[in-house]
Amino acid sequence: KVDNELVILSGLGEAVAFITLNRPEQKNCLDKHTIHRLKELQRQLEEDKAVQVVVIRGAGGTFSAGGDLKGYIDLYKQPEAFRTFLSEFHQLLDSIEASKKIYVAIIDGYCAAGGLELLLACDVVIAAQSAKIGDAHVNFGQLPGAGGSQRLPRTVGVMKARYLMFT
Repeated sequence: KVDNELVILSGLGEAVAFITLNRPEQKNCLDKHTIHRLKELQRQLEEDKAVQVVVIRGAGGTFSAGGDLKGYIDLYKQPEAFRTFLSEFHQLLDSIEASKKIYVAIIDGYCAAGGLELLLACDVVIAAQSAKIGDAHVNFGQLPGAGGSQRLPRTVGVMKARYLMFT
């Protein structure tokens, strides 16, 4: 099923479902519409008893280069809308992390900032040798607003997390 070409869901009603971030021209950036749709799909998948594993991947050779920086400019002008976006993103990641289903991130190409935060909420990560994984928040004067600053140290340790975040 294709929804506004943002996200493709396949495998509903089967043991393995696939979510494909489908904005390859924008490096599968995570804007408010994509996050909203991912939340809807995640709720739907949680209700589907047949689905045991959810695979998240990106189209076009990139998992996700992070947030939609151009979209953030509009969101910054609307503080309440920006808070809502961050809250929804954080809720999505919390739901994935708390799920009894197994979430697998398949990383190809770039995975940075918000993409890294999504990866960190998953149970299993499979990365291609060509994958480039990092936290680019500092490069753009951003903070990891969806929980990445907590998930990254829990995953790789405090010193390694600081190194990854600051470099």
